[in-house]
Amino acid sequence: MSVNHSEPWRDRLERVLDDYARLLASQPGLASAALTTWPDGIHYLDLLELLMRLLRSAGVDGEDAARGVDLLLQHATASAAEWAARASGGQELSDLTQILDAAQPRRHPELRAAGAALFTAGSPEERSRWATRAIVNGILSSARGEGA
Repeated sequence: MSVNHSEPWRDRLERVLDDYARLLASQPGLASAALTTWPDGIHYLDLLELLMRLLRSAGVDGEDAARGVDLLLQHATASAAEWAARASGGQELSDLTQILDAAQPRRHPELRAAGAALFTAGSPEERSRWATRAIVNGILSSARGEGA
């Protein structure tokens, strides 16, 4: 991970999480193991420290930042495991498209109206960045007392 301290905190956070997910996805066994076991060692601590600092620099208090780091890493890890599984012959998005296309209009009107494309559009990286932004926005909202 390259360090650019002039990069805005949100851009840096997204880049760090993208890099982490790409690293895990490049090693399917590691991605799968990280779903159920916390990594350890100095590099993992460095990652946690960096993510905490980035959230704290955005005005998030320590407790919300720690919970946010946990949630962000869960998302990045799950995404990486999904990408790794698909790359090694797991289910394809076309499988999801078939399932969604089979939705009954009377029972699942919202799914039919949305269409399968809304659920499957975009690259894994684009979808992951959207999710990261949504999670970060939730963390910031919760930190300001706007969350439920």
